[in-house]
Amino acid sequence: MTRFAGLLLLLIACSRLVRSEEIKDLDGHPYKCRVDDKIYTPAVNNNNFHRYRVRAGCSAGELAGKPHDAICISPEGERVIWDGAKGDTITPVIKPLTKACQSMSQPHPFKYDPGSSKDFLVSGEADAAYEGCAYEVSFQCPSGEKGDPHIIIKSATAQQLAAEMQRKIDDAAKLAKILNEKLKEK
Repeated sequence: MTRFAGLLLLLIACSRLVRSEEIKDLDGHPYKCRVDDKIYTPAVNNNNFHRYRVRAGCSAGELAGKPHDAICISPEGERVIWDGAKGDTITPVIKPLTKACQSMSQPHPFKYDPGSSKDFLVSGEADAAYEGCAYEVSFQCPSGEKGDPHIIIKSATAQQLAAEMQRKIDDAAKLAKILNEKLKEK
């Protein structure tokens, strides 16, 4: 029985590491959500910041036209930190990929224009009015090429489902701990 509890804990821990999901934009085009890697760190639990390392993305060949997964952002709370090297000017150029979003009031999905900054740049919160909109985000790489991490704004429904799944995972972890403690008592 102890092996079962240990296996259950291992499965729960692994499920936290691999949370890739697929989201369709308003045009019906599917985007696979990016998971944690050496270039990108997703927003998790109480941390509402996605972190994208611009130079690492450029070095890894995440350039315009080359396939890579999208950064999936929940509206009304989550932001992106675009991180550069010391002295880098971070200026994202954001263009709607979703045709249904090309005529919206602003060309980006944030509550305010991210603008430009030295070393790193923090976006505004993702705006719920842009749910289902995907964007190409390009940066000037040191090589002169354009880096291109795509982003898509998730729907509130997807955000609620993810939160519910996290609660279920946390509950299962607590139950496995209690089960393990009960088994040790016997």
